[in-house]
This record gives sequence, structure tokens and C-alpha cells, in this order.
Amino acid sequence: MTSSKELTVEDIVKARCPSCKKAQNQTVVEIVDEGTLRIRCNVCQNSRIYQRAKASKAQKTARKDAPLSSRTRAAQTACERKEWASLRPGMQTEKAVPYCMAGTYHVRDLVQHLSFGLGLVTRQTGPCKIEVLFQEGKKLLCCQKPASAEKDVY
Repeated sequence: MTSSKELTVEDIVKARCPSCKKAQNQTVVEIVDEGTLRIRCNVCQNSRIYQRAKASKAQKTARKDAPLSSRTRAAQTACERKEWASLRPGMQTEKAVPYCMAGTYHVRDLVQHLSFGLGLVTRQTGPCKIEVLFQEGKKLLCCQKPASAEKDVY
């Protein structure tokens, strides 16, 4: 099977056949126009018009979550460093707790990481993940799920 963008006559697509009522391999008989094909079921030989599916929400979301370009990432890191510089004077380093994956953390907690140094928990991104602002920028870290997960930003 080839990708949907480069289909030609005699290519195989997997689609639900209305006669067989199952997803079957079907052969492209004719390309009507972009996105519209005439296909024939390889089991019952029934022929029909087939509209290729548009990109799903999951596929569109995946494109949004694509890696940032180097310029965009550099600008984001610069913003995060400015944010760190503005918050750093108010931090009480003596209240920082050593970071441990088995630990429970809440928004605005100070953590001391072995590699990244002092950090501020900025938000709970998932049931067992926190976003921490360090001097080099924001990092996602694993943790135990807190009793009351806070989702708001500091």
C-alpha cells in the first residue's frame, strides 16, 4: 500500500466495502480528481466512488506539536531566561527541596535538581509531570501524582 498522496491506478487502499460490510483491500480503478477515486473491492468486485479522508484532529494536533525551529526555540529560551531573572530575587533557596522522581510537588514549590540546579515548579502538565523553570529554561520532570493536582500557572 502506498501513501494517500501518491496513489495511482492499480494501487491498493484499505476501505470499508458497503457490500461486504468489512474493511477490505480495494484496488484503485480510476482517479476522478484530487481526493476522489473509483475503487473496486478485491473480494466481491463491487465498484464505487471513494473520497479520501481529510486530516484528522489528531494529525492536525501532531503538526502543531512538531519540534520548534532553532530560531523559535532560541527566542523561547531567551524569554524563559528573562522570566527566571525576574523571579530569582524573590526565591528563598533555603526552602528548596531536593528533586526526586518519587516526590510530590505543587505549583510554586522550589526544587533543587542535581543537573539543572535551583528550579521553580510553574505548572502541573499531567498526572505525573511538572514543568519546572530553571536558569537555562523550562524542563518537564516526572513526579508522583499529588493529592490535589494544581493546573494553574504560578
